Amino acid sequence: MPAKTRLNAFFGPGGVLERSHPAHERRPPQEALAAEVEAALTGGGHLVAEAGTGTGKTLAYLVPALLAGRRVIVSTGTKTLQDQLAQQDLPFLRDTCGLAFTWCVLKGRDNYLCLHRFEQFRQTPTFTSRAEAESWPEVLRWSTETQSGDRAELTGLPENPDFWPEINAKDSTCLGQRCSSFDDCWLHALRREARTADIVVVNHHLFLADASLRESRFGAILPDFDAVIFDEAHRLEGAATSFFGRSLSNWRMRELADDVIRELARAGFDSGPVQLAAKRVGEAGAALASAWASGEGRRVLPARLPRPREDALRAAGSTVRALGKALGSIVGPAPPAVEALLRRCDELLKDHELLSRREDPSWVFWSEPRGRGLFLTATPVDVSSLLRERVFAPLRSSVLTSATLAVNGSMAHVRARLGLVNPPGAVDAETARAAAEEDPESAPPVRLEVSESIHPSPFDHARQGLLYLPRDLPTPREQGFSSACAERMRELVHASRGRAFLLFTSFDNLRRVEEILRDDLPYPMLVQGEAPKGELLRRFRELDGSVLLATASFWEGVDVRGEALSLVAIDKLPFQVPTDPIHAARSRLIEDAGGNPFRELALPEAVLGLKQGVGRLVRSRTDRGVVALLDVRASKTGWGRAFPDNLPPFRRTTRLADVELFFAEEPPG
Repeated sequence: MPAKTRLNAFFGPGGVLERSHPAHERRPPQEALAAEVEAALTGGGHLVAEAGTGTGKTLAYLVPALLAGRRVIVSTGTKTLQDQLAQQDLPFLRDTCGLAFTWCVLKGRDNYLCLHRFEQFRQTPTFTSRAEAESWPEVLRWSTETQSGDRAELTGLPENPDFWPEINAKDSTCLGQRCSSFDDCWLHALRREARTADIVVVNHHLFLADASLRESRFGAILPDFDAVIFDEAHRLEGAATSFFGRSLSNWRMRELADDVIRELARAGFDSGPVQLAAKRVGEAGAALASAWASGEGRRVLPARLPRPREDALRAAGSTVRALGKALGSIVGPAPPAVEALLRRCDELLKDHELLSRREDPSWVFWSEPRGRGLFLTATPVDVSSLLRERVFAPLRSSVLTSATLAVNGSMAHVRARLGLVNPPGAVDAETARAAAEEDPESAPPVRLEVSESIHPSPFDHARQGLLYLPRDLPTPREQGFSSACAERMRELVHASRGRAFLLFTSFDNLRRVEEILRDDLPYPMLVQGEAPKGELLRRFRELDGSVLLATASFWEGVDVRGEALSLVAIDKLPFQVPTDPIHAARSRLIEDAGGNPFRELALPEAVLGLKQGVGRLVRSRTDRGVVALLDVRASKTGWGRAFPDNLPPFRRTTRLADVELFFAEEPPG
């Protein structure tokens, strides 16, 4: 059956989807996107598609992927979406719609329980808080029942328990086939399962790790595949920036030192020189953090560091080098863990060398103290060429989709950031391969065939929502902005009777507004940081009239439908901090090439960020509410108009009275 006919049999009138889902309504944008995905998967090339909220993009790419009869990797930006695909969308297509296929979900190693380390820890468990100790019996029970070893099944576990790194399957402690629990290892069982699955669901970081390893002698993490679908593709550049970066921290040094002492003790191996060397690594890490104790926020590492910091950095490398030498000098049969520990020493030394030299202009080097921790990081300034060469050029076909990819109706910005453009001299893949066989050093770049499309949300935003753009507030740089912002948010929350997300671009402004509003609202107030994200969202949905104050992590990936959320108020346009080392380095790169960093980087990134935040409001055809953007630059500057112009077509107003009238006219629930 031709693909178009098969898609129509699924999405069309009287089709599988309509019969399987009684409340289903046909969505032309979904059918159009599905046809584009099918064309990319069967004909080749790369599709970049924005699909507005309510389009139904998940089924629009899963169904043609399944009908194509190829193994497809689905890569997501968050574990939340991975879980949604595994627990809702894929079971629906198989069990309810009757499609025959297999799937597997793979996450990073840290998400899985390691049987070997778990058995060691349970003999003498140690906990840093009563809450963690109280949750341990649940972990013990779960360990006997789980079929996957995935900690996501432990819904009652504290968000970041200190004991989880002691029992997870992190790469740095894995013994591989020498492990006594290898045959029962959940992670290896999942990887075996993935080899025969039709759909393998991963996250961007894991996919990038696989792409890098395929070029090395270490082989691959994922099974061979025919195509990749990147959902939440707006997160791909950030994932690549993190993945390809290198970092040195006192916590990493402390963890290495502790693991050396612990692993050797568990193996019954007593080595005074190794233990002493490990202790010195931990001490050097603490001294490194102490040398930066007075620093705040992210700061570029200068070419010449102050003497105390330079000495602390040099000592960090010396102690790790000495530890590696001590481990390598063990006489007689060494414990199995030693090989992995030596590998960690080598990796840490490579990162230390890069951060010590700080010579490569294609990297930006920066420091960031976090509490009692210090992170020294090297980040590639431009990841577009890395993505182009390691991800997209080797792929026959891929799909990149998200609700927020286009700026001013164009994909130019995201395509440039992700390397989906053709440099001068690009040739077709066959010609490039032939040239590479003759002279790998001068082989021309592969020409990418890229198509793009935009599918607006099918929701009636003009009827369902109102965009409030006040003109009577101070600008964010003027004195009194925080107090004026808090007062306006108070008025808005009273009009909406709570049921609000108050979103901020910084914790500083959140705290100032929280202090003003804390005793002035007759509604339950929830503040980011008071509880894990999932718990805050649960309380928000259950407590009538709740008001949630939050920053970046709540701007996207949060789905609250119905009357529980009727107001999204945003304090400022979400521009990157100009002094952020990565943003500043990328701005300089654009400027050196004769471009305009504000127009080419800062503005489009902020527009996409705002689209994500605003997207929290209208999540279904029956949702109704107000978006309030309290940054007057959106209505008073020429460039600022790009922000409302890139949002869904809400009705607009500058009057608070219209907001009050909107909520007064709210239909009874």
